[in-house]
Amino acid sequence: MLSNLATSQNFRKVDGIYLKDEAGVSTSGFYETKQKQIYDSRSESYKEHVKNSYPTSLGYNHLILTYREHLRWVKKLNLKTGDRVLDIGCNIGQLLHLMSHQAQIKGVGIDISIEALQSAKLNSTNDFDFVLCSIEKGLPFDDNSFDVITCMDVIEHLENPQFVLSEMKRVLKPGGRYLFHIPVTDIFLSLDWYYQKLLSKSFDKKMQLAGHFLEVMRTDKQIKEMIVASGLGITKSRRFNAFFQTIFDYHISHRILNRVFFIWKLPFKYYHLAMAPIVELFILLPDRLLQKLGIGSSSYYLGKK
Repeated sequence: MLSNLATSQNFRKVDGIYLKDEAGVSTSGFYETKQKQIYDSRSESYKEHVKNSYPTSLGYNHLILTYREHLRWVKKLNLKTGDRVLDIGCNIGQLLHLMSHQAQIKGVGIDISIEALQSAKLNSTNDFDFVLCSIEKGLPFDDNSFDVITCMDVIEHLENPQFVLSEMKRVLKPGGRYLFHIPVTDIFLSLDWYYQKLLSKSFDKKMQLAGHFLEVMRTDKQIKEMIVASGLGITKSRRFNAFFQTIFDYHISHRILNRVFFIWKLPFKYYHLAMAPIVELFILLPDRLLQKLGIGSSSYYLGKK
């Protein structure tokens, strides 16, 4: 069993996944329950993500630029061999797999979707541990257990993010590092802002499909205040999903490039080595200027305890 699972917690290991008793597996509220339903419903798509579709040392086997940006921020964590890494909201384990290309980490993934964790365990080529439980009820680990915590696109779903951030601080070792990516509500002049103003019904539907409810989401400033209040320091933060990258990721890439890489089966290494850098020159570069002005529908946060 995981040596740093809190001794007071009642866990058992089933098919390689650590489960709490039935009461502990349940979610803690409406929003977390909704999110669990969304991710459990994607079980068929999880089966399509097999080992050879996982990220490589070059990056994700996806066309969208968001994942290449995730890779850049992961590199800022300066992962070291032997680092104990906790990925909160790990889904099917792709981020842990990507980090394993940076260093020989000891990875732990935690999620509320058993469907996602089963896929993560099946596809993982590393000896990672996976835990099913609700983080809104606390992280089931001893104090000072991890060198690194990653939490991508999770905090915006939480009813009590301040508590969860405090829990992250508790289980992070002194000097430990963290990386968050979080959609925000102050999206003025971003593509999503125009989308919301011009196509409000379509925008609302998109948000609901993602499990994004404005009543529990925060502004960039509010998130920074919560991170600091939890006792974590912020080393660097930057807006993302400003304008042109969002157009490319969610509209152009699927219509133009899918045929090349998913039907014609051109190896993804050619995308990462040649095509993506050219695309980024014309798309991410102008977005960088917008991000410096505080424009974007999400933010990255990097820091340490």
